[in-house]
Amino acid sequence: MRHSRIHFLLGIAAAAGCFAQSSIDQSFGSAGKVISNFGNQTYVAAAHTLPDGKILVAGSYFNGVTSDVQIVRYTADGAIDTAFGTGGVVRTDLGKHESSAAVRVLGDGKILVAGSINDPDTGDSDVLLLRYLSDGALDTTFASNTGWVQVDFDGRHDATFGMAVMPDGRIVVAANTRTEETLGDAEMARFSSSGMVEAKYFLALSPAQEQFTGFLAQPDGKFVLTGLRGAFSFSLDFLAARVDGNGVLDTSFGAGGIALVDFGTPADFAMAAALQPDGKIVLAGVAGSDMAVTRLTNSGLPDPAFGTNGLQRVPVSATLSDAASALALQQDGKILLGGQVQTSENSLAFTSARILPNGATDTSFGVGGAITTDFGTENSNVTAFAFQPDGRIIAAGTRASFANGFTSDAVMCRYGCGDLRPMVEAVTLESGRKNSLLSKVDAANKAIAADRPSATGILGAFINEVQAYRGAGILTPLAADGLIAAAQCVLSTLR
Repeated sequence: MRHSRIHFLLGIAAAAGCFAQSSIDQSFGSAGKVISNFGNQTYVAAAHTLPDGKILVAGSYFNGVTSDVQIVRYTADGAIDTAFGTGGVVRTDLGKHESSAAVRVLGDGKILVAGSINDPDTGDSDVLLLRYLSDGALDTTFASNTGWVQVDFDGRHDATFGMAVMPDGRIVVAANTRTEETLGDAEMARFSSSGMVEAKYFLALSPAQEQFTGFLAQPDGKFVLTGLRGAFSFSLDFLAARVDGNGVLDTSFGAGGIALVDFGTPADFAMAAALQPDGKIVLAGVAGSDMAVTRLTNSGLPDPAFGTNGLQRVPVSATLSDAASALALQQDGKILLGGQVQTSENSLAFTSARILPNGATDTSFGVGGAITTDFGTENSNVTAFAFQPDGRIIAAGTRASFANGFTSDAVMCRYGCGDLRPMVEAVTLESGRKNSLLSKVDAANKAIAADRPSATGILGAFINEVQAYRGAGILTPLAADGLIAAAQCVLSTLR
């Protein structure tokens, strides 16, 4: 029986890129993985890559008393970049609980972070916007020479979930908001490029209970807020609302400005959103026990060219639960989903899946369209994607353990074709057979470097040999499938 409990979900992100991915890239971090243990609780909310391939990861760090905004910069290959901040890390402690929800890098290299600030004494929380120089120092030319600005919406409890930077440099931040009596409204704050508050919009979209997780800026100046609507006693639907630049519902979208999508399960909720170049809106999250995706037309209707009547469930596990909390669009139209898959009663694993532009599973990605990564704890989750300039995919998130109290760390992996040589070296295999595979890998690499078509035949022979070892029980299915997937990925780049 499938478990239908709500998963440990930590955040969202969206980006764009293109490359032929199939497996964990073993050249990244340590054997394809990066684990950053900072000694206390760390959460990853967002990721962004720089033109040189370096990676910014933003979230929060619990210092033992309060939480701080945290940004870590990594080199292109996953090492902490000690030229940034202090030893590669920037933490901003404003004396309360601070956290990040979104990060953007501006054209001049400065870094914008949007998040929330919470008073531990009163419980009140407000929108927080910060700007840093490219080296991680607070930019004291921003927001009245402080580097940060806090925005209160009439004493409400505000929790930032998204940020957009407009073509003219102005910044718009979106937040969930509530009072002690009400739940489920949204708000937007607009800032000048220098961090001055220009306008605040309170969005009471309906009497229903709503929670927002995604914020998209359209080229025409309109904004789409996405999430869920319904009672939290498991009667939830995907939600998308479109407003103009003044926070007024756009009645040309959905029904009166609001689109609801029901997958037919009691618990449908969108955790991430992305905007296609053609204006269509992609939402990802959970429907029952599966990752779920819908695509809406520009008018807010399910796109009949996607999935089944605009809806697609993506069951990574055939028997247990899975959930999507991150979403990214590749330049070729393929859709990446990140989140977690349940691997046992008490274990949730870091996983990504990929689907084609029509919603069908992309079987060229990982095994059966998904890649699951073991980070050595009972709970891990993809919360953000980013693309390096060469198109390789960074999946970032958080791993957590409840074994000895509660601990959490920042984690990443990179999806690519993988380096076949260290992958072969790592498998358990008799030396003669291993050397046979390694010789094919070296020959293929030389042929690729010389742009010779013989590389295709060499890789084909490599795959055939691995398949033979798998069939004979000499290689485990897991090891063989990883080698085959990596070789097939390299083949796909040669065609």
